[in-house]
Order: sequence, then structure tokens, then C-alpha cells
Amino acid sequence: RGLAHTGLAARTLLSRLRNLPGPPTGREPRQAGLDLLGAVRESATGTATLLRDGRQPATDSSELLRLRARNAHTPADLPESRRRQAALLEVADAALALRTAAEIALRGRGAHLDADAADRFWYVRESTVRLWWHRLAAHAGPRSVHFQNAVRIALALAVARTVAGLDSLPHGFWAMLAVVSLTRTTAVQTRGTVRSALIGTCVGALAAGTVLALAGGHTTVFAIALAPLMLFTFTVGPVKGVGWAQALFTLVVSVVFAQLSAVTWQLAEVRFLDVLIGSSIGIVCGLLAWPRGAQDELGRAVAGL
Repeated sequence: RGLAHTGLAARTLLSRLRNLPGPPTGREPRQAGLDLLGAVRESATGTATLLRDGRQPATDSSELLRLRARNAHTPADLPESRRRQAALLEVADAALALRTAAEIALRGRGAHLDADAADRFWYVRESTVRLWWHRLAAHAGPRSVHFQNAVRIALALAVARTVAGLDSLPHGFWAMLAVVSLTRTTAVQTRGTVRSALIGTCVGALAAGTVLALAGGHTTVFAIALAPLMLFTFTVGPVKGVGWAQALFTLVVSVVFAQLSAVTWQLAEVRFLDVLIGSSIGIVCGLLAWPRGAQDELGRAVAGL
């Protein structure tokens, strides 16, 4: 948890530095703001030393805390100056969180927490049993996004298994695999993913059918092509997106099954049919079980904040 908090704080600090507004036109930056940025740089350097070497930095966060308080109580006359001042305070806050989270990641409960960091890093003082209970309790109810995803996937898998058993669907596990790989958190995301997946599967099925028809029963050709094809599939597929992944995976499974038993070009047709059934089941279950996904829970969390 400390390492995850460290990564979040580092990304926040970089984002706020990247979007830091400049001083008002025609005015020089205020010295208080420059001093604060210098303290942020020193704190970030110390945090890097702590994470890289495990050594305690030469300076603590007291100077950064002092300069943050100084900037918070320094009046700004122009709206542009006030926006820059608020952004500088956010930068300082991210740097302080980064230092504290890094110490927690390395030293655990022995890390030193400032008074204003106790609420943000509440988990440091909790026991391991308490932390596990907090996580289990958070994900055991219908308000948990992970619980919602698990129920949605389980429902879709049960329906896919029933359809495969009742209709004697050839290679019905492909339909279940499509449910697992294509169902997303929201119905809108699932629909967009399924569209790309069906196009990719159709293209892959056409390519696989052509290869199976041309190669016939010569399994040696498939054995030679399998290794480079798998390497290309699992390298390019995740990078290019779900459409490419489904197209290439369709070609791979066709080549694999062609070596196990005598198959025809109709195997590619079966593959497309299974993916179509599995993705349709995923869309329907996504519409029935929390179609908005995490949006409702995000709205409740923001409202509570």
C-alpha cells in the first residue's frame, strides 16, 4: 500500500508541475514561490535517495512545511497570482505526500508521520488483521466495484456455460473465454470492445479459413508456423488493441487445432460463432448488472468528499 501511495504521489507531483501556471504577464515570479519550488526539488531529491539507496535523506520536510505555510499566508492581489499560489501549494502537498509515502514503503510502521499526514496515511497505525478486514469488508458488499465485476462475470459465465451445454456448441469454451476477455466494467465499454473484437475475429476467421483450406492436412506446415505466429500474436496483440488480438488469436487457435485433429476451414466459422455468442452474452449481462459500472460509486464517493 505504501508503494502504491508513493507511485500515486509521484504521478500527482509530476502532473502538477507540468500544469503549473506562470506568473502574471509583466510580473516576475515571487521569491516565496521560487523558494517553495526549491524546497520541493530538495525534497524530491531526498525521496529519490531514500528509494534508491535506502538511506535517510540529509534533510527532512520541516523546511518545505515552513515554506508551504508561508506561501499559504502570503496575500496575492491578482487572480492569476492567486491561481499560481494555489497551484504551488498543491505542488508542495504532493511533494510532502511523496516523501511520507516513500518512508512508509521502506520502514512500514516505523515511519515518522507529521500531524497533518495522520489522516491521509491512516493505514500505518492499523494492525495487519485490521487492514485485511478493512479490505475484505470493503469488497464484500454490492457497493464494491470489484464485487460488481465479479457478479457480472460470474453471471455471464454461467449463461455461456448453459448455452454451450444445451445447444452442444462446438468448442463452447471459446464462448466462455470471450465472456471473460471482452466483458468490461460498463455496458458502453463492453459494446465498444465487442464491436472491435467481432471485426477482428471475422478478419482472423477469414485468414484462418484460407490457411486451412490451402494447407489441407499437412500438419508440418502448421507446426513450423506456430511458434513465430504465437510470438507475433502475443507481442503485437496487446499493443494494437482488442481487434488485432482477437484476429491473431483466432489464427493461432486454428493452427493449434489443425495439428491435434483433422479440421477444415469450418473451424474458423465455429470460432467466430462462439465469440459472437460469448460477446452477446457479455453485453446482455452488462446491461442487467450495474450497466454504469463504477460511475455510480464514483459519484457517491465524490459527493461524500
